[in-house]
Parts: sequence; structure tokens; C-alpha cells
Amino acid sequence: AMNDTEIPASTTILVHNIIMSICDLENRRKIRKPINVPFNFDQPVIEFINNIFRTLVEFIDDKTCPAIGRDCCLDLVAKFVDRANGCNWTSKFIVSGVPKVLRVAATVPNLPDNDKKAYPITEQTKMYISCAL
Repeated sequence: AMNDTEIPASTTILVHNIIMSICDLENRRKIRKPINVPFNFDQPVIEFINNIFRTLVEFIDDKTCPAIGRDCCLDLVAKFVDRANGCNWTSKFIVSGVPKVLRVAATVPNLPDNDKKAYPITEQTKMYISCAL
């Protein structure tokens, strides 16, 4: 049986491989192109990866999301956010992702009970946040 930390990590690997396969990023990264030019994906691929992005950003800002799940979402965003080698999520991330990531970054773990429930975070969450930013 898997423990609770292995399930999000395995899911992250699965989603990573799905994105790599559907976007054909492995082969696209081998082709020389100007650094500031994004990959030219077909419309169904763009819709698919944008849905994944929206889901990841929603999980980052969801207080019911377990800490390890949030770390995995941040890891995936960091891997695919850039324009040159990823899914060109940069502008979407700046508009909709950065405010949510900053809310999580401002979390202080183990504060005494207050009015608002804190985001569950791990020891590595701040590192994942800095990589995503």
C-alpha cells in the first residue's frame, strides 16, 4: 500500500508525463528557435494545458488541499510556466497565479488559532514557491 505522500508525487509524475506527451515537449525542445518565441501548439492542446494550469492554480490556493499536494502543484507550475521551454503559462501565472502563490507564501505555520484557517504547508513549500516565482 502507498502512503499519503506517495500518491501526490505519483500523480505529479503522471501529469508531467501527460503534458510532455500531449505537447511533444521533448522533441520540441530539441529544435532550435529564438528564446522568446513560444511553442506553437494546436488549439485542442492549448485548451488542455490551460485547463491543467487552471486546476493547478486552484489547488495552490485551496486551504483543503493537503500540503504535499500543494507542493506538487507548485512543482508542476514551475516546470511548465516558462515561454521558451514550457507551456507559455507566464502571463496567465502573473495575473492569476502569483497572487495565490503569495497568499500561501505569507502563511506562518503553527500559529495559535485565529479567525482564518492557515494553508497547510510542508518544510519545502517555501522552496517550491520561490522556484515558481
